[in-house]
Amino acid sequence: MHIFSIVGPTAVGKSAVALAVGELLLAQGIVTGVDLISADSRQVYQGLEILSGADVPEGSTWVEADAEHDYPYVTLRQHGISLHGVALIQPTQEWSLAHFHQLAHRVIASAQQKNRAVIVVGGTGLYQTQLLQASIAGHAPPDEVVRERAEGMSVVELQEWLGSVDQAVLTALNESDRANPRRLVRAIERSLWSQTAPETESATQPVKHAQHFLGLQTSKEDLASRVQQRVIQRLEQGVVNEVTLLEARLEEKGAALARVPAHSACGLREVLALARGDIDRQQCIQLWTQRELSYAKRQATWWRKYPQVSWFSIEEPGWQEWLFALVLEKVASPISH
Repeated sequence: MHIFSIVGPTAVGKSAVALAVGELLLAQGIVTGVDLISADSRQVYQGLEILSGADVPEGSTWVEADAEHDYPYVTLRQHGISLHGVALIQPTQEWSLAHFHQLAHRVIASAQQKNRAVIVVGGTGLYQTQLLQASIAGHAPPDEVVRERAEGMSVVELQEWLGSVDQAVLTALNESDRANPRRLVRAIERSLWSQTAPETESATQPVKHAQHFLGLQTSKEDLASRVQQRVIQRLEQGVVNEVTLLEARLEEKGAALARVPAHSACGLREVLALARGDIDRQQCIQLWTQRELSYAKRQATWWRKYPQVSWFSIEEPGWQEWLFALVLEKVASPISH
């Protein structure tokens, strides 16, 4: 089975390209349907759809989890196309590579049986590159989601986080490790991994898929403009109201938005500061844009390690036709094992 991963920096247009590739495969009669999987560690949170960019098109239909899918998913207005991996869990819940791996492998297994295409789209590089690992239950790799959330946390806050994940692990640490932020973060990663790594059939069965990485890129100037326009669009869509409503709901349950896993979402701190009057709208746009661009820089650094990505410059005329041609070429080629 051929699986396409659409990668690249934030705001470069990955979702639109993924949808276009899906429509291309349907129009060619190559598949009976298309499953899009969001490889985004923030879009999983309910109540942050605008902030995270997990906007589900109007007219789409939610489908409850069933025997083939562990989580609810969306059937889009486009006939035969479904979207997985958005608005799945509460902001207070943890989400890790292990969770994503379980979701994706269930979708892939179902799609293979029904001759549906699978297109993975999103900027969390760890999710994309670990997608077809036959087993993820052994070694816990660095988790960029955990590490981003840990940025700026004090030693005490990291100890409290580890204690909430696994008190026994925290208790077992010696005094040196308990006072070392790096080791605390690593302990959190390992604890989350051990608790959520799924024991699936894919852990013992050989992987029979080919993953093709299609990368979108653009100039720094164009990317900065795109990011800023997207920030402005989300403000116009009502992201301030979205965040304040979520904060109020959490407070009713005795939880603070600043302490939940979803707090690491890009732009959340800036939107909260705007809602509280600590900064004005223009400052929010500037700070949020800077945060997104910093994230895009980290994404670019990640993908430089992967020469197997076929890159397309969205500023170059004809790039989408070349991308489509490559997709059709890959689909027509046999899968080597």
